[in-house]
Amino acid sequence: MLDISNKQDLTAIERILIVEDDDFQRHLVNKQVTKLCNAEVVAAEDGEAAMLAMINGFQPDVIFCDLNMPGVDGIELLRIIATLHFTGHIVLLSAESDEILQSVKLMSKSYGFASVNSLKKPITSKDLELVLLQALQTTSHKPQQHTDSAAQGFTDVELTQAMFHNQLCLFYQPMSTQLKSRSLVQKP
Repeated sequence: MLDISNKQDLTAIERILIVEDDDFQRHLVNKQVTKLCNAEVVAAEDGEAAMLAMINGFQPDVIFCDLNMPGVDGIELLRIIATLHFTGHIVLLSAESDEILQSVKLMSKSYGFASVNSLKKPITSKDLELVLLQALQTTSHKPQQHTDSAAQGFTDVELTQAMFHNQLCLFYQPMSTQLKSRSLVQKP
């Protein structure tokens, strides 16, 4: 059983990233987290701002991530964070149904995140404290690598920056094999 009255346990959390597009919710979570621990807190208004903070060197222990945001939403942000081999803890923030939160948790675990929790909005200080304590009790590990971008000559950070600056182009190669007895290449 977790003892949520022992705030000293939370001093191990040094950096927190809050990703929330709603100004009021972002300010509220920031204020509550600041009261609970002495962590350095970065509050990002969307997924792109969060990625820029991480690309520029901010390495959070815990990420509070809203799911519904314009532009880079929470689900896309989690996919990108996984490519950066994030080893901290994820806390999903949402007013969505429990079924949707469970689906996103499963998806996040498939990305290799060791600790994925969720909080339903509106969020209370007691709920925040509980998920922070749970994050501390979960052993973190590196997510599984999905691609070996280093073998291609690019780092994960370089690829992420390229995605945000629309610097990637897809090239499709014609195939000359048959698929279920249909030729993919026209024969003369």
